[in-house]
Amino acid sequence: MLHHSDLDAEQLAAIEYLQHRTESLIALPVGFGKTIIALTALKKVREVYGPWRTLLVSTKSICEHTWSDELVRWSHLPALRYATAAGRNRAAALLGADITGVNFESLELYLDLVDAGEVALPEILIIDESSKMKGETVSRVTRLAGLRRITKKDGVKHVRKYPGYVHRFRRRWLLSATPAPEGYQGLWAQEAVMSPRRRLGENPTSFRDQYCMRPRSGFGWVVVPSLESSIEEKLKHVMYLPKKEEYLNLLPATHSKVIVPWETEARAQYDEMEDQLMLTLEQEDPDVSMDEIDVVAPNAGVLLSKLKQICSGFLYDQNKVAHPTADPDAKRVALDAVIERTGGSPLLVFTQFRAEREDLAANYRDAQIGLPRSLDDWSNNKIRMLVLHPKSAGHGVNLQYGTNVCIYYSLPDSFEQWWQSWGRLQRRGQTRPVSVLRMHRPSSVDSESWQRVQRKKMKLSDFLNNMRARRHEAG
Repeated sequence: MLHHSDLDAEQLAAIEYLQHRTESLIALPVGFGKTIIALTALKKVREVYGPWRTLLVSTKSICEHTWSDELVRWSHLPALRYATAAGRNRAAALLGADITGVNFESLELYLDLVDAGEVALPEILIIDESSKMKGETVSRVTRLAGLRRITKKDGVKHVRKYPGYVHRFRRRWLLSATPAPEGYQGLWAQEAVMSPRRRLGENPTSFRDQYCMRPRSGFGWVVVPSLESSIEEKLKHVMYLPKKEEYLNLLPATHSKVIVPWETEARAQYDEMEDQLMLTLEQEDPDVSMDEIDVVAPNAGVLLSKLKQICSGFLYDQNKVAHPTADPDAKRVALDAVIERTGGSPLLVFTQFRAEREDLAANYRDAQIGLPRSLDDWSNNKIRMLVLHPKSAGHGVNLQYGTNVCIYYSLPDSFEQWWQSWGRLQRRGQTRPVSVLRMHRPSSVDSESWQRVQRKKMKLSDFLNNMRARRHEAG
C-alpha cells in the first residue's frame, strides 16, 4: 500500500493549488497521478467543509477501474463510499455515495435523476479527461453548461434553453493531460462546464466572433493564431501546470517504425484505389453470386480510411463486410517478427479496425481482445497479448505493470488517442524503458498519419509551454 509520503513535491504542489480553488483546469501530463492528486485534495476539502459529496464525470474505464483502485491503494485516504452510475443503473446513483462516478454518455441520465428529485446534486464536480467535453454542440455540454440547443424537425426549428448546473456546484475541477488536443477551439466548452463566468465568451457564437476564422476547407472553425495569446491570458489564473515538463524520472520512450514491405500486387491495388478512387476485388465466397465487387471511395475522408485498410490487408465494402486484398498477412508476419524479437514478452497491440482485431483473435489464441474485467491478469503477466482500440485504453487505465512494449497495427488520426494510449505504459510504476512501435507501409498514408499526429503534438506542446510560463509569471 502507498502512503502520503510517497507523493512527490510536484504532486503536493498540485494538491495545494487544487484544494484552495473553486474552479480550476489542472493540465497534468500523462502518468502524473491526476487521480490521487484529486482524491487527496478532496480529502482536505472535506476536512474543512464537512462531508461534501462529489460527482465524477469521466470515461467508463476510469469510472469503473481507476478511481476505485486508487482509493484502496493509498493509506492516507479515508474510507470514502464510491459507486458508479453508468447507463441506467439508478441504484448506484442512489446509494448515497461520497463519490459517484458517471461516464460521459450517462451524464444526461444522471441529470434527469437530479431534475426528478431522485438524487441531490453533489457539492463538487470533477471532470476527469475534460477534453472529452470540448465540443460545444454536444448535448452533455449544452445540458451541463446551460446553453440554447436548436434542433429541426419536419422543417420546424425548436429552441430549448437549458438552465445549466455548473453554478450549483461549490467546487468545479477539470483534469486533463491534453486540454487542447486539436487546437485552441476546444477550450471554450471546457471553460463553460467549469465556470459560470464564461471568460472566453458567453456562448459559442461569441467565442467564434472574437477569436475564430474559417479554415481553408471552409469546414469548422479554428482560432486565429495571433489571438491565441489572448485566450491563454484569460485562462492563466484558473489553469495549473507543473513547473517542469520532465517529472517522472523515467527514460524517454523510444518511437520506431516496423517496416511492412509491399508485394507487387498489393502495391498495385493501393495505387489503383488512390488514383481511381475505386478498387475491384474478386469474390472468394462461393455463396455470393457476383464474381467481383467494387469498393468505392466517394470523398477524401473515405479514401483515407480505404487506403489504411489496404495497408492492413483488407477492404470494407459498403455493407461493412471485410474482403481480403493481396498479401493480407503482411502485417501479421511483421508482428510475428516483433514477438520473436521481444522474446515473447507481453505485448500491447493497438488496432483501428474491427477486421484487424478479428484477424488477430483468429491467429493468436492467447490474445485478449479488449480490456479484461480485471487488470490483475495483465499486470501479473498472465496475458501475453492485449489487443485494444486506442479509445478503450486512452484515458486513465494503468497498463504499465504488464509490459513496456506497445505496437500500433495502424495509427489513429487523433493525436489525443495516440498520445494517451501509449501513455498507459509511460507512467509511474513503469520500471523499464518504454518502446512504442508502429507498423509502416512505405510510401503510403502511414507517413501522412504520423506527420499529422506530430504536428498536433507540437501545437499542444506550444500551448502548454505558453500556459506554464504565464502561470509562473503570474505567481
